[in-house]
Amino acid sequence: MNFVLKNIYRCVSFAACISFFLYTAKMDAALSPQNHLRSSSIPETVATAYNYRSSLQALDYTIDAAHKQLAVDLSGYLPHISTEISFTKFPNVFSSNLFSPTTALTKTNKIFNLSCDLLLLDFAGPYAHYKISKQKIDIAQLHKESHKKRIRFEVEQTALNSWALKQKEKTIAALDNASIFSINNAKESKNIGLIDITQWSGQCAAFKQSGATIENYHEQVQQTLDTLNSFIESPTAYQPDDYATHDFIATAIEQAQQHPVEHYLELAYKNRSSLAIQDVHIKISCMEQSLLKKSYIPTVSLSVQVAKNSHDHGKLFISRFDKVAWGVFTNITWNFDGGTNAFKADQANAQILAAQSEKRALQVSITNEVQTTYYDLQQLLEQRNAQKTALLDAQTKYKRKQIEFETGLLSSLEQAQVDLDWANARFNFINIEVATAKKYRELLFVSGYPSHYI
Repeated sequence: MNFVLKNIYRCVSFAACISFFLYTAKMDAALSPQNHLRSSSIPETVATAYNYRSSLQALDYTIDAAHKQLAVDLSGYLPHISTEISFTKFPNVFSSNLFSPTTALTKTNKIFNLSCDLLLLDFAGPYAHYKISKQKIDIAQLHKESHKKRIRFEVEQTALNSWALKQKEKTIAALDNASIFSINNAKESKNIGLIDITQWSGQCAAFKQSGATIENYHEQVQQTLDTLNSFIESPTAYQPDDYATHDFIATAIEQAQQHPVEHYLELAYKNRSSLAIQDVHIKISCMEQSLLKKSYIPTVSLSVQVAKNSHDHGKLFISRFDKVAWGVFTNITWNFDGGTNAFKADQANAQILAAQSEKRALQVSITNEVQTTYYDLQQLLEQRNAQKTALLDAQTKYKRKQIEFETGLLSSLEQAQVDLDWANARFNFINIEVATAKKYRELLFVSGYPSHYI
C-alpha cells in the first residue's frame, strides 16, 4: 500500500513540475511586448479608419452616382435630335406606251427626315426631377455621415476595451508571481511532509487555474486588437497609445459631469442623422406629390423638322423629283391619364402623414435612448467615486504591508499576495474609469456626436 502511494506521489510531483515549466514558457510568450503594432491616439485611429473603411468608399460611389443623376435630369432641356433615312427600290414596275407596250421600269424612293425637339416649359418635367434628385444626394450624404459616426463609436469602444486589458497586465504579472510563490511553497511543504498528497493536488490545480487565467487573458488581448484592426481595415496594425488614451479617458470623465440630460436631448434632436434623413424623406414625398399635381398642366415645346424626298422612275422616262421641306412648330401638349396621377397624389399625401408619424416615433425612441444612457452614466460616476475611495483605502493598506515586509513581519509568499491585492485594486479602479468613459462616449453617440465634442 505504501509503495502504491509513493508511486502516485512521484507521478503527481512529476506532472506538477512539467506543468510549472510549460506554464512559465506560456507566461513569457503572453507577457512579451507586441512591437509590431503602431501606437496611436483614439482620434488618430478613427481618422485612419475613415481613410481605409471600404464601406465608406462604397458610400462615396453612391454619392457620386447621385450627383451624376442631376445631369441626367437636366438633359431633358437639351435638344433631342432624331434622323430617319429610307431607301426603297421596286424593280417590277411595268409601263405601256406606243413604242413599247410593256416595258419593265425600276422605281427608287429615297426619304431623309431630320427633327429637333426642344422642351420649353414643363412644370412636372426635368427641373422638378432635378430638385428631387438633389434631395436624394442629401440623403446619401446623411447616410455616409451616420455610418462615419457608427465607425467612430465602434473604434472608440474597442480601443478603450483594448487599452483596459493592457492595463491588466500588471495584475496578471502579480498573479503569475503569487502563483509561483504558492506552488514553490507547497512543494517545499510537501518535501518535508507538512502537506499530504490531497493538499498538494489542490495546490497544483490552483496553479493550473492561474495559468489558464493568464492564457485566457493573452487571448483576450489579441482578440480585442484583432477586432480593433478589423474596424480600421488599414494595412498597418494599430494599438491604443497609453498616454493619449489615458488623457482621452480623463477628458471624457470630466465632460461627463458637466451637463444635465436636457442638454443631450437637445443635441440629439439637432444632430441625429436618422432624424435628418426622415426630414428629407418627408420633403421628397411633398415634392413628388406636387409633381403629380402639376403633371396636368400643359407642356410647351419647340420642334424643327427637315424632310427631303427623291423619286427615280427608271431609264425610259427619267424623272427625278427632289423636294426639301422644313418647318418650325410650337407644340402645346396636355395629357389626361384618367385621374391616375390625382389618385397617386392622394397616395403620396398618405405617405407624408405616415413619414411624419414615423419621425415622431423616432423622436420618442431617441429620447428613451438618451435618457437611459445618461442615467446609466450617472450610476457609473457614483460607482467610480466609491471605487476611488476603495482604492485609497487599499493604497494605505498596501503601504502598511510594505513596511511589515521590510521589517520581516511578512513572508515572500504573503507579500506576493499583497502585491496581487494591490494590483487588483488598481485595475478595478481603471476598469470603472474605462467603463465610465465608454458610457459617456456612447451618450455622445446617441446624441449624434456633436462636432464640438469630437
